[in-house]
Amino acid sequence: MKLLLITESDELQDRIAREFRPHQVEIIQYWSPLKGMDNLDEVAPDVVIFSAVDFPRHWKTFLMFLRNSYARDRIIFVLLVSESFDANEASKAQHLGVNAVIDASLQSRQDLNRLRDIITRYKRLDESRSDYRHTPDELDDIDFLFSHPRHLRLIPGTVEDISTTGIRFSPHRPQVVQDLDSGSLLTSCSLRVGGDLLTINCTVVRNTESLALTFEEMDEAARQRIAEYLENHTERAIEHASS
Repeated sequence: MKLLLITESDELQDRIAREFRPHQVEIIQYWSPLKGMDNLDEVAPDVVIFSAVDFPRHWKTFLMFLRNSYARDRIIFVLLVSESFDANEASKAQHLGVNAVIDASLQSRQDLNRLRDIITRYKRLDESRSDYRHTPDELDDIDFLFSHPRHLRLIPGTVEDISTTGIRFSPHRPQVVQDLDSGSLLTSCSLRVGGDLLTINCTVVRNTESLALTFEEMDEAARQRIAEYLENHTERAIEHASS
């Protein structure tokens, strides 16, 4: 997948790159909207992320140019905005064919999850893990807890996404796990999925803004229980909508 990023912020580029690196997303950054328009057909992106904070006078022109040739389900257009972006501007963006409007800083995990969900609504992300990653929502009952391997302090936090082979976990106090390097083994971790409490071992794959962990030597019954719970999310959503 190709993602075209129109922004002057290298920090924003780094943040998006960290988020989508596991999905083998190719990120092309342009510091000029006009250059992005000139090279749009050549780049042939699947997603455009445009900073209206950096280029407040150019996003409408870019979006109109884009939608003259490409529909909303062919190239996703995500507009990054500040708090000053009002309802009138939002209405114009909707009329011109924007897919989503998101806070420009992308600082919170909620904003990053929303960006991911918007993209996966239209496109399928490649996975470095072998199976589907699920981002838990209010319909899910998924929790994870482990003890730090050195000082044995319990580490609570939030499950950012999960598959049958691994998990991405954001500790409530990231500073407590800063010393966990890639390859660190976490034993006897507790994973709750629905009504089941599983005891598993995990290995740290990455330790950046969150912990990317793989499940080690998980028995097939436990793996199947996770798979069934994730697959039943649609049923839970239907039940919730009809209640």
